[in-house]
Order: sequence, then C-alpha cells, then structure tokens
Amino acid sequence: IISSGTLFLNSVFQEVGMMRSELFIDVVDTEWCLRAQQYGFKVFLANNIYMQHSIGDQVFEDSNGQTKMMHNNFRKYFIMRNNFYLSLYSNFTLKRKIKFFLNGLFYFSTVVKFDGFSINLFTLFLRSLWDAIIKNMDSESSDKYL
Repeated sequence: IISSGTLFLNSVFQEVGMMRSELFIDVVDTEWCLRAQQYGFKVFLANNIYMQHSIGDQVFEDSNGQTKMMHNNFRKYFIMRNNFYLSLYSNFTLKRKIKFFLNGLFYFSTVVKFDGFSINLFTLFLRSLWDAIIKNMDSESSDKYL
C-alpha cells in the first residue's frame, strides 16, 4: 500500500520498526507492509477513499489495460536498485526475493518497451544493479542518476 496515504498506530512501529530510510523513495512502503505481515499484522486497502497524488511523470495503459507510471531517471534508478537490493539482502522468503529481482528486471524491460533502449538507460540499469550488490544505498549523490 502506498505510504503516502497510510495510517498506522504508533504501537505497530514499536513492534515492526520504522520504514527503511536507506530505500529512500521507492519500494519503502512495499518492504514495510511485507515486514508488518511477518509480524502478524494485516494490511488493508480502502478502495472507496481517493487521494490526489502524482507518482509518475507519464501515465499510460499497458497491454493488459493496467495504468502504469513512467518516471525520470532519478526515480528509475531507485525503483530498480531497491528491488535488486531487497532481492539480495532482505529477510523475506526466497519466493519474495525472486519476485523483487524480477520486479527490477520487469521495470527495466517496461521502460525499454515504452522509452526505447539507450546506452544511458542500460548504464542506469547496471548502476542500480551494481549499487544494490555492493550495498551502496546513498541517496545524496546525484552523479548516479545520469
């Protein structure tokens, strides 16, 4: 559930822990909700509540009719890096780790499909994968966003 619109009891944070700041901007909410579920909490989505919120630079429908968002390189990097990082270093099940890894690959392939392949994009992909492997979770340096 997207963290921008979530409500929690303070006591839940005491048991589950805070959201992981090293994930910075993407996959933070997914990781926290999965961790909360490991502690036995249930995560609910209220479908009748609406919030005006922009999470992408471009909106399009994929071949399945699902709405997708495209992001600038800054966000693309974090989406891929954080999925790869969680696939390698999280305490989730192997199945969930594989899903995180595939999410990173799928996101890259989706960007290639809609933006086209470029050396710049491939470099961004490799940088996100490498930074995940070496645990470079720095969110301050702007040189990596190409």
